[in-house]
Amino acid sequence: MECRFNFSSFARGRAYCTTVTIEVVERLDKAYALVRDHLQAAADSASRWYNNKSRPRHFEQGIPVCIYYFRRVVGRSPKWQSFYKTEGEVIKKINDATYLVASKCWKAPKVVHVDKLKPIMQFTD
Repeated sequence: MECRFNFSSFARGRAYCTTVTIEVVERLDKAYALVRDHLQAAADSASRWYNNKSRPRHFEQGIPVCIYYFRRVVGRSPKWQSFYKTEGEVIKKINDATYLVASKCWKAPKVVHVDKLKPIMQFTD
């Protein structure tokens, strides 16, 4: 969600704004644009790095999966805990690294990274 304050239209629309105010607002707009560009570049770099570390997996729509939910219980060794708690169903593939998954435990479907999913094996007799 992006929050954007457009000060330049505010300052230019007022007759009583001084030139100093208008210059400050223009500098703030330039700084805001520069920061947004740098943050987007950092987010893209982090996403590429994280996605390169993931193993390629493919899930079909409607396949039941277990979702990794890391939550340590105080007083219990992690050796005896299973962190794949939530069961869900793949609704849609967003890209190679993320899927939209729905679960009975959640109100709305969530976007989950492929590293956090494990297929549920169903055996027939």
